[in-house]
Amino acid sequence: MQRRLVMRRVLNGALPLALLVVGALVGLAGIAVHELWWGQLLTAVAVVALQLAATPGWQRIALAVGWLAPLGYAMAERPEGDFAITEDFGGYLLVGLSVLAILFTTATLSFKRRPAE
Repeated sequence: MQRRLVMRRVLNGALPLALLVVGALVGLAGIAVHELWWGQLLTAVAVVALQLAATPGWQRIALAVGWLAPLGYAMAERPEGDFAITEDFGGYLLVGLSVLAILFTTATLSFKRRPAE
């Protein structure tokens, strides 16, 4: 019984870290293919599917942070003076998808309420 409890706590702690890595990989892949029409569709489906598959709370937060970290880095100006995310429909769609991921993550957070005293 004690061993199962320890394993459950370890897995509950490791899952958000794994989802952080998965979110970062999906973000990098989305940046790589955001100029192609099928890449935009594939990125949107992947982000929505991952957000719906994760439970509200730390899992969705980890996915959103993992997704946004490479996007935030790619939206910064490069030394050459250009950006990794283009200023066209694909780039704006990628940024809009990021905003929707943040909104969905925060809207579905569940807070434990304290009983009234």
